[in-house]
Amino acid sequence: YSTAAYPYLIRFGRATPRRITLSLFLSALAATLVLDAALVTAGVLMMANGLRHSGFDVDLPDVLPTSAVNAVMFAGVSVLASVFTTALSIALAAAAGAAPRYSRAISFTPTLLFYFFTFSALYGTLPEWLLVSSPFSALVYLGVYAYTGTIPNVVLTKPPNNSVPLGICLASVILWTLALLTAAAYVVGRMAYKPPAEEREGA
Repeated sequence: YSTAAYPYLIRFGRATPRRITLSLFLSALAATLVLDAALVTAGVLMMANGLRHSGFDVDLPDVLPTSAVNAVMFAGVSVLASVFTTALSIALAAAAGAAPRYSRAISFTPTLLFYFFTFSALYGTLPEWLLVSSPFSALVYLGVYAYTGTIPNVVLTKPPNNSVPLGICLASVILWTLALLTAAAYVVGRMAYKPPAEEREGA
């Protein structure tokens, strides 16, 4: 997270917190979308090969989304996931710039949160309202629905008896994305410029 130059750019340049945040977001999103497309393609191919290796008689079309509509929906969910994770990364980059000593712990936060909420959605270890409102598990639910065309259960490993409210899941991801970008712009704006000599004395 290279955020050390932001206070200098804001004080002596024409940059503003909003411009910096938007520039970071768009550049990171472009890279994330390319990586996302590569990972989705690799995941589908690995799933087909893994099932064949396990003895299942499947071809590549058997593991693709159930219809062209579902394929488009899954692509949309993938883009939404990229937008959210990029917003989260930008917010964490701003936090790392404001608190450099915690940058190593901050960098692992997205991975830990995704693992925690994904396994919680599988086994129902958290309250249902938290699983639905969390953007991490909400993306899992939206992805399952887009890929299969079936509204999933709140606890994915249990028989269908409590379907996920997909509208709430979608709203959760969008609102969290906006909140993270707003927080990032605020944190960037609060970074104070210090002359290099003063920085060296503080170190």
